[in-house]
Amino acid sequence: MEHAFWTEAWATGRTGFHSESVHPALHTFGHRLLREAGETVFVPLCGQTLDMPWLASHGHHVIGVEFVKDAVEGFFVDQGLVPERSSFGAHVRYSAGRIDLLHGDVFEVAKGGMPRPVTAIWDRAALVALPPARRSAYVQGVIRPVAAPGATMLLNVFEYDRSEMDGPPFAVPASEVHSLFSDCRVELLESKNGVSRVHRPDRPVSRFDILTWLIELPT
Repeated sequence: MEHAFWTEAWATGRTGFHSESVHPALHTFGHRLLREAGETVFVPLCGQTLDMPWLASHGHHVIGVEFVKDAVEGFFVDQGLVPERSSFGAHVRYSAGRIDLLHGDVFEVAKGGMPRPVTAIWDRAALVALPPARRSAYVQGVIRPVAAPGATMLLNVFEYDRSEMDGPPFAVPASEVHSLFSDCRVELLESKNGVSRVHRPDRPVSRFDILTWLIELPT
């Protein structure tokens, strides 16, 4: 994960990856992720996603992790919230209502623990931001240590011809999802054509699939 790349993207306004609406997969499959009232949802590499206030408005607690300080502070400004700020392990914790954002490296969260036990994970953009060499460390060193036994994960990934483009966002094939979560219950909820989302008139792609997976971690 290139910290400099994402820091520069936020600083220069190159945030085409940031959506001005709640992710459609969360709307469609949120009921599969959020099994109980008052879940605690971990959103790694959260940016300023509007998924977080949406989750909070439905009665859930949100813990986001983001290493770009401008993104963290800008989120609260945009939401009209004034967070309390405190040290939390290797991170700085920003808290307002049901939302906690941890500013710092996502790979350090397991060392300091979480503000609350994590019962659900919404990975909307984290795994696809990581090159293949970092993904096992992310799953084994971040997701599994922070998740409560039996936690549920909703995972959004992309598949495309890597000879036509490269990430980020990176392609994550189905075989890798099954390999990373080989001891979990893994279900493909949706696969849809997203070619229209790739705006490269000079280098069009023939395929860009958006896949949504439901993963149930071991109890």
